[in-house]
Amino acid sequence: MKINSQEEHMDFSEKFSIIQKELKLSQKDFAAKIELSPNAISQYLTGKRKPDIHTVQKLIDIGVSPLFLFADAQTPFDATYDKFVEARLKYGDEELTEIIENYLLSKNILTTIKEKIERLKGQTFFEKLSNIMSGDGERMLVLLYSFFLHLEKSDIKISTENLNLKFYELLENYEFNPKETLKFGVLVRRTDLDKLITWAKSDLDSVSIIEIISSLPELKKYVKDQLYKIDSYAISIVEKYFL
Repeated sequence: MKINSQEEHMDFSEKFSIIQKELKLSQKDFAAKIELSPNAISQYLTGKRKPDIHTVQKLIDIGVSPLFLFADAQTPFDATYDKFVEARLKYGDEELTEIIENYLLSKNILTTIKEKIERLKGQTFFEKLSNIMSGDGERMLVLLYSFFLHLEKSDIKISTENLNLKFYELLENYEFNPKETLKFGVLVRRTDLDKLITWAKSDLDSVSIIEIISSLPELKKYVKDQLYKIDSYAISIVEKYFL
């Protein structure tokens, strides 16, 4: 049994902060309540660390709603905890642990993919400055977004044998037309597609590709958010009136 990725997710650092405020505890007392070090709590609150299965279980054990943790319910403490206890009795700890582990694995993979997408545009100040001047990173992101739209229309499925090879094949055979990319406000070059193919083959393994296909709506939004406002607006107009 697995939990599907949602299109939108509140970051776990935000959830930790909300839980702490709801409990009206200091960071030190919050750490003591869930039997973690103050340093670990600090890393969770700043987003430097992602919670593992044991931390999630500790939060549930103090009454935090599983729906708040996994489905972005509005409040961390509500009646869904009682339902979780009932489900625990029905399915047992082992299966519920598997559900939680699958969800956390999906979240961590998705976070890694987003970090890899960010690297397309550069990480250091000078890389980002170079991208602003040359537009290389911006064109790559527009091309990636365009390919995600193409991927949505393809018949590729997670169960496909040799999925990563099929994914690379779709990318390599993507009907690339530089003039077509002008509708997104950017003139993409053939060399940009070659770079994107190289990036995909070096950075995306089968697990990452499965997560991309499973989470296309969220990743499309993420890529659009990385673009400059004028390019993001151009994409929104094209999607609304021409796709």
